Amino acid sequence: MILGSLVALLAACSQECIDDLSGQYDNILRIESRQATVLETQKMGKGIKQLSVNLGEAQLNMGSREWILQPGTYVVGDVSLHGGGAATVTGKSATSGSIDVNVLGDQYYLKAFVALSDGQEAIVNYVGPLDFVVGVDDPEPTGYTYQMDTQVGISVFDWSTFTNTDYPDVSKYTISIFSPAGAKVAEMGIVNRHDCTMTHLAGTYTVASSAHDVLTVDAGYSMPEYGMAGGTFFTDDSGMARYVESGVIVVETVTTSDGTELVSFTGSGITAIDAAGTETTDNAFKITGIVKQ
Repeated sequence: MILGSLVALLAACSQECIDDLSGQYDNILRIESRQATVLETQKMGKGIKQLSVNLGEAQLNMGSREWILQPGTYVVGDVSLHGGGAATVTGKSATSGSIDVNVLGDQYYLKAFVALSDGQEAIVNYVGPLDFVVGVDDPEPTGYTYQMDTQVGISVFDWSTFTNTDYPDVSKYTISIFSPAGAKVAEMGIVNRHDCTMTHLAGTYTVASSAHDVLTVDAGYSMPEYGMAGGTFFTDDSGMARYVESGVIVVETVTTSDGTELVSFTGSGITAIDAAGTETTDNAFKITGIVKQ
């Protein structure tokens, strides 16, 4: 008698629990998608991309540092942050929840469990391939900095005639470049018009002795017999200063997503001499991501 009552009680409890569980999950919208379209990747800010997948009735957006969607959990919130997510399901935006991403071979496993703006909950599933396009990352500072000194008008001394020639229509912009540790690693003496900002100085410069023409850069020199060296130079991989005697130097500027101007200097076909008088040819260098001190 007791055993029969216990069985009846358990059966009633089990049925009640099942009924409650069914009621709790009746409001969940379930979407199983078999097709997916990868949308154009959007740059959201400094180093963050928004990767978006359209699944027909749903769209999932993930904030990532990578161009290819990586495994992980993307929490619904600020998609401009790495690991942030956003979702739209049947035209309604998600207010909370997460998007789980797993990858096995060439198959993606996406599962979003989100609460929507009207209070409904939704589960979105997709299994299949996704093809993301790798783009170009936004430029970022490298830790190098520069200072620029301007000389308005140039006077060139001719040692053969011991006379000066003035060039009042141009200015010389001496740009000193420093490593992240603060060591001076290069100097460029470039010639251009008056009142140039770094943006205006972008261009291709030919190395010239006693430079005084627009789009030339003053050559470096080394006089080991007098213990003197100076002018345009760069530092090679061993840390040795190489004074540029000929070649081409390209100045380029770009602006980051937060409005910071970055400068790069690229030298090619460079003949250079060190402080000891050793000359080398066909040198090259590149310093990028430089910001103004």
